[in-house]
Amino acid sequence: MFEEKIELLNKIYGKLPDTLGCTGEGLCCMVQHPHCYYIEFVNMYNYISKNWSKEEIKNLHLSCVSNYLSNSTNKRCVFLSEEKKCRVYEVRDFNCRSFGCVPKM
Repeated sequence: MFEEKIELLNKIYGKLPDTLGCTGEGLCCMVQHPHCYYIEFVNMYNYISKNWSKEEIKNLHLSCVSNYLSNSTNKRCVFLSEEKKCRVYEVRDFNCRSFGCVPKM
């Protein structure tokens, strides 16, 4: 159902310059959770359902609820591992991909 849209999404991602800001090490992910479009969510969901264990998915759900209910102004990304590595780096959303892609003025 979403295959064509995900293929188009990947073509769009392919046109982005190499990310200069994101190293996949959680530098910005410690203080905010990036927003994503629905098709990006579906893409991440497909990746997670194919590559993560049931226990990891359960922990993700718990982390999402905890993050949502938290009163903290700094809400780290739920995909950031304890080792401060992005667990969905291969399918990260546009905001993460474009972090640091600012043209020189």
